[in-house]
Amino acid sequence: MFKDSWMDSKLFSLDGYPIAIAEGEVPSYQDSIEVKDIDDDATAIEIEHRGDSSEENSGGPFWAWFRDKKDEIDWDEFDLLDPSTWEEAIFDPNPYIVGTHSGGHTEIKGIGFIGWTWEDKYNLAAGGSALPDLIRWAKNNI
Repeated sequence: MFKDSWMDSKLFSLDGYPIAIAEGEVPSYQDSIEVKDIDDDATAIEIEHRGDSSEENSGGPFWAWFRDKKDEIDWDEFDLLDPSTWEEAIFDPNPYIVGTHSGGHTEIKGIGFIGWTWEDKYNLAAGGSALPDLIRWAKNNI
């Protein structure tokens, strides 16, 4: 389940083998990704984020470690790769995949006087309860 409190926090990471990085021969990793919107469709969700991606990144995990304390920390000072910034944070020791990278989305925000358009571009991850249901099905049937 995706929580609204995770929106706009620099909590998420994206891994994969995108074609733009050494022609997909070297893994890539990006952290501090903010989720901008969630579109809910019954058991599945579409997670809109601004993480960098390119072709062949599809299926890469979109994931995070989650805090078990409710108080907020200063995300501008927090760095998952620097343990010295973890003092105020208590983490579950396991990362959780909340979705898999599935593509991009362009939203037309407006059309100008001479036909120019204003667009908002996001990358998308697919998640929700459909994701563990699919994994469970695959483990039992393949």
